[in-house]
Amino acid sequence: MIVGGVKTFRASADFFLENGEAELAAWFPRVTLRLQEEALLVTEAQPLIAYILSVVGGSGLAAQTLDRLRDTMEAEIRDHGAFRIDRISGLLIAEN
Repeated sequence: MIVGGVKTFRASADFFLENGEAELAAWFPRVTLRLQEEALLVTEAQPLIAYILSVVGGSGLAAQTLDRLRDTMEAEIRDHGAFRIDRISGLLIAEN
């Protein structure tokens, strides 16, 4: 956006790690993305189910959906030793 002949920055609700590098490149000559990839290995289904229920308010999921979710997690744990939750976070560094 240009206001009074000066380029201004307006924060966007559509700014994400995936598109942030390109967004910032319009304003900064050097933009670096540093990714941190991690995984959480869950070896018991019930604590994860309890966490999910705490996030959705307990009544947000139907019992049938929870049963399918628990069955899926338990099968993954049985077959692979853990239910894997991948997580990618990152840091965008913009420099003049």
